[in-house]
Amino acid sequence: MKKESLFKSLIALSMLCFVLAACGDDEDKKANEWLVAGVPVEVGDVYLTQGIEGNNEGYSLIVTSTGISVFQTDDDTDDFKGDGHIFFLFLKNDITTPLKEGTYTFNSDGELPQSLFWGQLNTMVDDRYINAGLVKAGTVDVSKSGTTYTITYDLTLELDETEIAVTGYYSGNLKPAYFLF
Repeated sequence: MKKESLFKSLIALSMLCFVLAACGDDEDKKANEWLVAGVPVEVGDVYLTQGIEGNNEGYSLIVTSTGISVFQTDDDTDDFKGDGHIFFLFLKNDITTPLKEGTYTFNSDGELPQSLFWGQLNTMVDDRYINAGLVKAGTVDVSKSGTTYTITYDLTLELDETEIAVTGYYSGNLKPAYFLF
């Protein structure tokens, strides 16, 4: 009788473990996406490259949507092709070190040592860039665990005097690339 009761308890415990494992924490994971004026855009790849804008050095963070791919040009630089969106964010930072964690607040005058200096959203149609807005306010938050970066942004863009809200989240590796802008 004790063996039967123990056997039933072990089966019940095993089933409970299976159910709990199946639930996991997948529901808590955020999707890698951005919202442009409330419309979801699926993140394709995210690239990181060092660069200089005027007198400011830093990192270009380049977020692409699905539908955009990178190809190498004849002069050994990278460029984009396809149909979708590309978001360029220039984060002012010391380029002698890896991209620093922290909050990058938009500041186009370059006075802050760690800031979002410049940003632009482009739409690509038939491999042609179309300006879809310039950053005029907001923040980009960067954190890192091992080689995984987590990037969130809450920005206001402007195009032809119309404001566009862009928010986003990405967690994953940043691909190195060599772009000339």
